[in-house]
Amino acid sequence: MSDCQRNGGLSQLPVFSYLEDMNRPYLIGISGCSCSGKTSVALGLAKRLDDFRPVVVPLDSYYFDLEHIPEEERARYNFDHPGAIDFEMFENHLVKLLEGKDVLVPVYDYESHTRVPQGEWIPVRPGQEEGERVMIVEGLHVFYSPAVREMLDLKIFVEVSKAVSLNRRVERDVRERGRTPEAVVQQFQRHVVPMYDEYVEPVKEFADLVVDGERPLEESLRAVLALVYPQE
Repeated sequence: MSDCQRNGGLSQLPVFSYLEDMNRPYLIGISGCSCSGKTSVALGLAKRLDDFRPVVVPLDSYYFDLEHIPEEERARYNFDHPGAIDFEMFENHLVKLLEGKDVLVPVYDYESHTRVPQGEWIPVRPGQEEGERVMIVEGLHVFYSPAVREMLDLKIFVEVSKAVSLNRRVERDVRERGRTPEAVVQQFQRHVVPMYDEYVEPVKEFADLVVDGERPLEESLRAVLALVYPQE
């Protein structure tokens, strides 16, 4: 696997220098398989683009509220299917952001699989003088919706092998979520792999840049920044 691959059409992409004259945020989408390193790339980019007051929004924030489903059934819900995401709200928020309007990004409680009260949601204020100029959205299905793909200024896909994805997921879920390795493997085989094969991998072709999540993070960041800052 190469460290990065550029897809066609990059010469048509806007460069970051035009941000100074924009009245709406620059939208970056980052997709890839489970535990590919999407969040690390998103946070790394945010740090490097600090002058533009970036905000990182996990697409997982837009999971549907499962309060109406009995608690014992929520754990069996397929969160890897794009149908688990409230794309209507997500698309509406992106439209508003592109219009320079404020939005409140929902906050998801992963233990109860419900949204926290709206008063605790995260404000994004691109229309204000000191508001966010860059919004980075990361998640499995960031490229799933054609409407969302059309709104994104830059699309990055982080690629790793399924073996690496599984190993990282076992380590994370056992350490952070109190799950057993057996349960993680079962969910990986039942939901993660089939949903990746059907919904995530096919839309990789829409990425402007594919980076290797098994290589050092700094390499991926340099590859992305070479697009947004061509002089680097």
